[in-house]
Amino acid sequence: MSTAKILDFVSVEDYLAFEKTSAVKYEYVHGRVFALAGASDHHNRIAGNIFALLWGSANGQGCRIYISDMKVRIPDGRFYYPDVMVVCQSDANDYYKENPCLIIKVLSASTKGTDRREKAEAYFTLPSLTTYLMVDLQTQHVEGYVHTPEGWKAQMWGEAEEVEFGCLETSLTFSDIYAGL
Repeated sequence: MSTAKILDFVSVEDYLAFEKTSAVKYEYVHGRVFALAGASDHHNRIAGNIFALLWGSANGQGCRIYISDMKVRIPDGRFYYPDVMVVCQSDANDYYKENPCLIIKVLSASTKGTDRREKAEAYFTLPSLTTYLMVDLQTQHVEGYVHTPEGWKAQMWGEAEEVEFGCLETSLTFSDIYAGL
C-alpha cells in the first residue's frame, strides 16, 4: 500500500481569489502555489533605486511601472512577482499584468537559479516583452536578454557601461542602480 501523499492542485480562479486577501504573496506554477520570502535590505534598495529612477521615464512615455507587488501572468497560467515591471500597452486587470515590455529581477543566492532558468523561459513567452534584466545583488553585475528581430540575445553590462532598459529608451549607471550599498 502506498503512503504517498496526493497533492491537490489549485485552480487559477481559486489562486487569484485567495491572493486578493492574503497577507503573504504567493507565486503560482501549474496548479501549485509557493510562498515568497521577505527580501533583504540590499534587495529592496536595488529594486527601489531602479523603480525611482525609471518612474519619470515610464510616466513620460505613457507607461506604468510597478514594484514587487504586481503579478505578471504567463500565457500558460503561471503567475510571478517581478521586482520591477513596466507596462506600456493596455493591460486593465487590477491584480496582474499580461503585457509588460520590461521585467527586472534582483538576484539573490536562493533565487538566481530559478530566475535565470524557469522564469526567463516563462517571460520569453510574453509577446510584449522586449527586455528581461537580472541585477545581481552580491556581485554587482547586470545580465539579461533583449528581444531582437533574430530572437532573444543574451547581454551583460560592465561597471563602466550604462544599462539600457529597452522599451523605456533610457539607461542607468551601476552607481545609480547600486546607490547606497
